[in-house]
Amino acid sequence: MENKIEDNIPHLDMEIFISSKTGTDITVTIDNPFGGIIASETFALGGSNVAKRTISKDIRMVENSVGYSAVRIRANGDMIIYALNRNTFSSDGFAVFNNNQIGSDYYAAAYSPETLNTEVGIIATESGLTTIRIRVPHGNDNAIIWDGNTYNQGSDFTITLAQYQTAQVQTRSGDITGKYFLGLSMLTCCGEVVV
Repeated sequence: MENKIEDNIPHLDMEIFISSKTGTDITVTIDNPFGGIIASETFALGGSNVAKRTISKDIRMVENSVGYSAVRIRANGDMIIYALNRNTFSSDGFAVFNNNQIGSDYYAAAYSPETLNTEVGIIATESGLTTIRIRVPHGNDNAIIWDGNTYNQGSDFTITLAQYQTAQVQTRSGDITGKYFLGLSMLTCCGEVVV
């Protein structure tokens, strides 16, 4: 996801930290399905080690958009994954969940100074198409502009994504907290960072 910082400051690459959940050796593969933004990599990870991998800043989405910015991480055993969407003056960290731990029903929780957009990233994880309904809550004076249309409080709109496709939804100003996301199949929805 976009990591807005002051103008004219170089953006930094993101970081992913991976370890074995059970302490046994595992083989890990990291790729960007259909996106081609990062090269596929497979490596062995010792049970007591933590692997750090750098992900190109070019995978970040900007504005309200749909793309292929998902980073897929697979292994032959259970993993613990922590990621950082870091930048100069900013570092947004989060834990990454397995597909069997995600759902289809989310509320956004975010924070930003009133001068910056707040955003939510969505990844469609199921094969086929995933339709996501987004509701702008009442009592929230910010709007979302999507595909040339403005959606104000109480409005709903939908986004349809293919497997591993990503969407970034931003407000034009103010806080996106309280936005409701309902996927008609499984999806991952993360405030601040998407992996």
